[in-house]
Amino acid sequence: MEQYETYEKSIRKFLNENKNEIPNQGFSQKVMKNLPVTDKHDWIVWTFALIGLSISVGIAFYTGFIQNVIQTAQQAPFYYFAGAVFCFPFIAFFVLCKMQFCKLKIV
Repeated sequence: MEQYETYEKSIRKFLNENKNEIPNQGFSQKVMKNLPVTDKHDWIVWTFALIGLSISVGIAFYTGFIQNVIQTAQQAPFYYFAGAVFCFPFIAFFVLCKMQFCKLKIV
């Protein structure tokens, strides 16, 4: 693992030292200006998400799944819920540290 990090550092150093900027002369702005305007279709995603959620909730009520979950939660001892609430920060901290260690990024 350490060998990989030194190799990566040496590559980054080489690329930073030998970086050549290509003169743009406004080409990027011209291209961006001439791109066609597209309409936003975010409403399609939200519509199908709402339809899927409605179908899922309907199936859950029809099969009695939600009623079983509520009944099970009512019968569970309080210390189960307390344990879940108090353990959540530790689990979140562990996941965040693991992501930082592995250099994972949530977009």
